[in-house]
Amino acid sequence: MGLAATAVVGLVAGVGPTAFANQVFHVDCDNGGNLQAALNAAQSGDVIDISGTCYGHFSVHNGVTMNGPATLDGQSNGRTLSVPSGATVVINYLTIQHGNTTTNGAGILNNGTLTLNNSTVTSNAATGSAAGGGIGNGGVLNVNSTTISNNTAANNGGGIANASPGTVSVTNSTVTNNTSALSGGGIGNDGKLTVSGSTISNNYSNGAGALGGGIINNQSSATTTVSDSTITGNHATNGGGGIGVASGTVTVSNSQVTFNTALFGGGLENNSFRGTLNVNSTVVEDNSATPGNGGGIWNDGTTTVKSSAIQNNDANIRGGGVYNAGGTISLSSSKVTGNVAGATGGGIYRSTGTVNLTSTSVSGNSPNNCTNVSC
Repeated sequence: MGLAATAVVGLVAGVGPTAFANQVFHVDCDNGGNLQAALNAAQSGDVIDISGTCYGHFSVHNGVTMNGPATLDGQSNGRTLSVPSGATVVINYLTIQHGNTTTNGAGILNNGTLTLNNSTVTSNAATGSAAGGGIGNGGVLNVNSTTISNNTAANNGGGIANASPGTVSVTNSTVTNNTSALSGGGIGNDGKLTVSGSTISNNYSNGAGALGGGIINNQSSATTTVSDSTITGNHATNGGGGIGVASGTVTVSNSQVTFNTALFGGGLENNSFRGTLNVNSTVVEDNSATPGNGGGIWNDGTTTVKSSAIQNNDANIRGGGVYNAGGTISLSSSKVTGNVAGATGGGIYRSTGTVNLTSTSVSGNSPNNCTNVSC
């Protein structure tokens, strides 16, 4: 079939346009279609309808919409898809898989504006010292109703690595079963991250000193906002099984932080005097610090907890609900209940720093409610 813009520019099996303005190209990769040829020919605003499984390493040159259902497979010997600066790309119903690189972004490297709708990014690997097993982002990334799963990174961000000044929005999506050998098993953030109506689950940060099994916020200028979401079943070998704050600001609202594990800060961990953690109308429950301190929350920065429940968490040593290593943690209109510590401070343990309690109930914790705190 012919491949054309306003005139025929080439002949590629299985590729053809259907209009001159905002053209629609059809690529059937199971029957000789050449996706890269279509991407090369397409102009901004064009649409590429894809079917079958397309093998190779694909680069977008202009702003296009790519529709499936179809699979782009990097064959584990290179990056599957690249989106350059200046390109605006929309992807619908595609699976991006089997990318493998020693540079950031094995499945997708985005430096433009990329929107993923109803898609899957899976089984990609960023090796060597690379970040972003599934996606490496330095531009604007919108992830909608999409699954990011089973990706690995040797550096931050097994699922997604967001470099400064990049912006990532994850909406009604799932980030699951991703692994980082450093921090941020699910998502590593150095820019601006927003997670809404999503599930971050069963991600792992496995390296020595690794933080943030689900999400890590790394830089002082970085911000992470989580709302109406579930952070569950994540693990970090060091701190912040659910979410870790190495620096910058993290806000968690109207969410569930459950069944996460770490050495310290099983649920949430604010690991730096430079870090700010805000927890609003959120349940922090059934998290574990093993074999350390702070089953629910571990704080060494500035943490504010409002209208929230810290319950049924456990720590092998101290601070089943809350462990304050330093800095200031302020709890208001909240409850700390049913938490367990192996040694002392079942509800709250203060090592140093300041713990402020306002209209907050601390009760039913074991072996006691508070240590070094008046409650």
